[in-house]
Amino acid sequence: MQIRNSLATAIYRMLMAILAGFGAWMYFDSFGLSAWRIFATYALLMTAIYFGILAIIGLATKERRKQIVSSSMIEGVLIISLLTVSVTTFVFMIHGWQQPTLSGPAAALSYVTLPVLVIADWAIFMPKGRWQGIYPFYWLAVPTIYAAAILFTAELWLDLDLRYPLGFLDYRVYDISRMIWTLIFYAVCILTVGYGFYVIDALVSGKVGKHIVLPKIKLVEVESEEDLEVDKAKKSKPEKAKIKKTKAQG
Repeated sequence: MQIRNSLATAIYRMLMAILAGFGAWMYFDSFGLSAWRIFATYALLMTAIYFGILAIIGLATKERRKQIVSSSMIEGVLIISLLTVSVTTFVFMIHGWQQPTLSGPAAALSYVTLPVLVIADWAIFMPKGRWQGIYPFYWLAVPTIYAAAILFTAELWLDLDLRYPLGFLDYRVYDISRMIWTLIFYAVCILTVGYGFYVIDALVSGKVGKHIVLPKIKLVEVESEEDLEVDKAKKSKPEKAKIKKTKAQG
């Protein structure tokens, strides 16, 4: 299903941009400049900027019937990034692990509402079948770059509490092999979810059906002896009639 009303799409995306911008602002309000160390800040800022640009283009265009084409690759990045933030937050909360998070309505907005809205935007407004098989690896690149940046800049950051926003990244406290295995687990989960969305997209668009070739089955009809005798009788009648006609002419 895809809704092609560009005005409705633009209004919906402007709402998402505002909510994402509010969530990012709440992170800066709660953690100051240290919010730049938190992955959720980047996920929310990317969501606000991306959907804000699409919404402005959609509202500014004079041709209301013209569908504003979004980037399928970027939208996949946003879906995976927001889901990573949400799942990580809930897992840390369940186990009682420390993590810089929001609370109250801002938490519900950032960890529940926005991921659902972005997935709904993909399901309702985006044309299907544009995702490619390599895309989940592109989507994995964003959290991978974030983890690498945290590790390389940790010693330069003055705020000791947020040098390692995620505890398992602090290889000095936790064993380095544990950190590596945790990152590998994250990567496998992200790729699994990413390819899950890719398969759903391909199925909905009919892309899978185009590449499935059904074998041609040749049906062989086996006739009984009675049917064979009837066929012989039918064939013999014209031959007998032809013989009689020849004799009559002779």
